[in-house]
Amino acid sequence: MQTQYGVSLLQRHDADLKNITPGYNFSRALGVTSVASGFSTLEQLVYQKGTSGFVGGVSNSDGMGVFVQEFDATKSDKYANTVASALGFKKSYFFFDNDVVLLASDISNDQKNSNLETGLLQESATDGKNDFAFSNKLKTSNDNYDLNYSSTKVPWMFNNSLHMAYTCCPIRISNCLKANKYLVL
Repeated sequence: MQTQYGVSLLQRHDADLKNITPGYNFSRALGVTSVASGFSTLEQLVYQKGTSGFVGGVSNSDGMGVFVQEFDATKSDKYANTVASALGFKKSYFFFDNDVVLLASDISNDQKNSNLETGLLQESATDGKNDFAFSNKLKTSNDNYDLNYSSTKVPWMFNNSLHMAYTCCPIRISNCLKANKYLVL
């Protein structure tokens, strides 16, 4: 079961979810960039390899490491005529013990009818309230978080209960929104 289905009907009180196992939508997992498209428009239902030979990582025994990845679907014929045919991004993941820092740039999709999402946060449906503080001094919780926030007005936000911070570069206009327990960019 994925928490995005039925949450609006079930989550009236924390007790409503007592015997339901939390599920996750892995297309919206932390740092995953995906094309938001309906099932009927998906031409390709299997995962493909990346388009660049420049990928890899390194780590040491102290729990420190880095992983880098570059993807450009326009450089591969296997993505032609799919919803991901214009998808591109560059990402770096830095690991410090239990902390992960994700740096992403050039996330783009020039397809006209396909929205692009990069997952920033995915919470268990049983977490209850989760307060967020924004750079424009707005505070909100996950119970009333269905508004869009433009990165030109809100370049960063902080999750007070999980001690996680997010920043959106103001150069590129994008929307941060939360719906059905997922924070996406």
